[in-house]
Amino acid sequence: MTLNMDRENKICPFAFGRLEISDQAYSPCCPDWTTEEFNLLAQTYPGWNGQAARELRRRLLNSDYSFCRREVCCVKLVSLSELKKNGGHLGPFHAISPQNIKAIEDRETFLPDEASVITISVDERCNLNCPSCRSESITHINKAKQEELNQVKARIWKTRKHLKALHFTNGEPLYSPWARTMIRSFTSSEFPSLKNIAIMTNGLLLNEKSLKPLYPGFEKVTEISVSVDAGDSETYTQVRGADYNEILKNISYAVKTLKPSHVRSVDVNFVLQKLNYRSLPLFIKTMRELGVDDLNIHELHPWEKMKINYYEHAVHIPTHPEHHFLKETLWNLPDDVLGSLPATLQSLVRTL
Repeated sequence: MTLNMDRENKICPFAFGRLEISDQAYSPCCPDWTTEEFNLLAQTYPGWNGQAARELRRRLLNSDYSFCRREVCCVKLVSLSELKKNGGHLGPFHAISPQNIKAIEDRETFLPDEASVITISVDERCNLNCPSCRSESITHINKAKQEELNQVKARIWKTRKHLKALHFTNGEPLYSPWARTMIRSFTSSEFPSLKNIAIMTNGLLLNEKSLKPLYPGFEKVTEISVSVDAGDSETYTQVRGADYNEILKNISYAVKTLKPSHVRSVDVNFVLQKLNYRSLPLFIKTMRELGVDDLNIHELHPWEKMKINYYEHAVHIPTHPEHHFLKETLWNLPDDVLGSLPATLQSLVRTL
């Protein structure tokens, strides 16, 4: 039976082209965008064509998004005609192979091709110990974790002939010896279809000395996202415990040196919390002066391993004693910044 998808009948493409490799499971979607029910199923029955993945695809093919948290997911639904028209290419980090598009059309949940895009979130080693992220420093791994990383490497190399994009998140990829070795190995001869690598970094190693050993693979890095979370030195020390001037210097290096070479965009991130929200206006001013491409501003989310008390720092929650001051801070932001805020934060401004 062929799937009849028109403009009114669209589908989420992620589960048919993207694989998320995390500590929890091998899943065809971001765990933050799927329900706890699905995440538990993915842990029990992992894999690209495992029972969990196939059940998710079956539901999507029937316009059933009960496994999805659409209120936080930012993935755009597409029609079959859109997929065919673009050859499965929906953006630098969104792609589906022709054979997998054919599977969608035939309502198949078992996909003949491996994922075209892989997100890697398996190595938590980091050169920082931010209280909003973890309760203890993680700079070393045990033998079991190293074996897990070896298995992830084998999985990535299995897909190397048609892998189009990779995204490194979690931990610090420019600090992790495993991630650094992987990035260096992504040569055109070994990964002929790989055109885009994105890294999420704290930026402290975003400098020539650190990056030079990562070439030639680092030439495939086209997007860099730097977590800053502060608009001044004092705030940065509080929330990240590092040198603010160093991070500014490294962001400038990325904009002035890496962008003219091979990097397409340098973005910066700011996660709002009690300790930093008052520095947001200065953050915006400083980052625009540095010439970054985008400002990503989000509310604080609870993490299992975070050291701080979530409710004490989640200033976006209406019951927080400083909530009104956050709303005033957001209200006074430039219009274009306000328009790019997540809907959850925009709603706070509308209620001022």
